Amino acid sequence: MTKDPSDTLTGTITGRAAEYSEADILGSISGPIFGDKLGFRAGARYYTYGGQYTNQLTGRKVGQEETKSA
Repeated sequence: MTKDPSDTLTGTITGRAAEYSEADILGSISGPIFGDKLGFRAGARYYTYGGQYTNQLTGRKVGQEETKSA
């Protein structure tokens, strides 16, 4: 289920940070194009996680992740 566009221009930005270099940033914008007949809504997200464990053989972090979506 999707959220309907708003009747006025609105936007939101939220963020979260946690251990192991984890960060999550979300944003959205919504508003009318032609009065109450046509509107728009767009959103985007950026997520990164630095990994919790270290591979003893390579020295690299295990479980690293980076996601970008719109």
